[in-house]
Amino acid sequence: MKALEYEPHFAECSRVGMDIRDWYRFLINYVTKWGVKPLISVALVFIDYHICFGRITFRFQVNDPTMWHKMKSILDSVWFKLFSVAVSAFNGWLLLCIGSKEYADGFILGWGRFGSFFVNNGGYVVVISLLIAGLYPTLYGWIAKKSDDLQARYDKLSKDYDIAILLLEQLEMVVAEKRQRFANLCTQFKSTPQAPRHKTVFTQITQPEKQFKYLLRALRECLMHIYPNEFIKIALMKVKNNEIFEWECHAPYDTRPRTTIADLKHPNSTFSKCLSTKKMVIVGDTQKELRKTPPDDILYIQGNTDVNEKWCQVCDPIISINTNEIIFIVSIAIKRADVITKDNEEFLLWLLKFFRSRLALEHSLKQLKEIAS
Repeated sequence: MKALEYEPHFAECSRVGMDIRDWYRFLINYVTKWGVKPLISVALVFIDYHICFGRITFRFQVNDPTMWHKMKSILDSVWFKLFSVAVSAFNGWLLLCIGSKEYADGFILGWGRFGSFFVNNGGYVVVISLLIAGLYPTLYGWIAKKSDDLQARYDKLSKDYDIAILLLEQLEMVVAEKRQRFANLCTQFKSTPQAPRHKTVFTQITQPEKQFKYLLRALRECLMHIYPNEFIKIALMKVKNNEIFEWECHAPYDTRPRTTIADLKHPNSTFSKCLSTKKMVIVGDTQKELRKTPPDDILYIQGNTDVNEKWCQVCDPIISINTNEIIFIVSIAIKRADVITKDNEEFLLWLLKFFRSRLALEHSLKQLKEIAS
């Protein structure tokens, strides 16, 4: 690139001990000798790659939210505002020098080549300064939006990362429980003089009822991390012959569901809607849902829930890969309206898929255990 021919002149800048007057003198000498165009070319080369003056290095990273935040902070700072005032005052002085030979001669006499350069090119300097001042609000707005957008993306990625790590940790705890059970049985069987029968080994290592509880506890821990300070109830409803049958388990364990199975079989209940559609059903505000009247599609019934309580309710089906019928319904209830809405459906589907397959696996193991018994 042609601009690289002028780089040796910038080598002078790296000398240790150059003060501000040396910089001014170097700039004026350079512009006088080579003109403005090569200076701009070299500047563009530096901006494109990196700007290095002595030990200070600045690398331009477009997607770094920290950098955009720092740029916004600079534009907001008192020092930058004072600099703007100083530039405006200098422009006023320069206009005075342009209009008065006496002031112009005094400025040149005091500042030498630097003063001569600005007086001779005063019109350009003033126009450029006014242009920059006019563009400042637009530039600030763009940088502020860029900073806020990247920060929002960064925060979302950080939250998604935390959720993914928590999910792995909770699922690992479920596996650890099963591993411990297997290890204990290995120790037990090794200490017995007679080798255990295959059926005995299978029925003892297969404990789906425990795994259901561990998985529901893990799911609740994930949701409590995502929605902190909320009261959350999780329940697993067993489905038999395409009808809700009984509660398999629930978490926390000391809060049984209050509404009876008979009431939940009502066609307008969230469970029945989930059963008939084979899809996730979300009720953001149970009180608002109860105020609906036909022909609106009603997705919730009062049951034995307190009439003054507002909940959000989610039901998600687990479907057998053998029969394509629903075998379980996962129920999520949060004691505050609109914590979960239809906007959260995609995320909930992503989260629950890690639990659906594991719950379905334990269901199959339970069936095999019943057959073996």
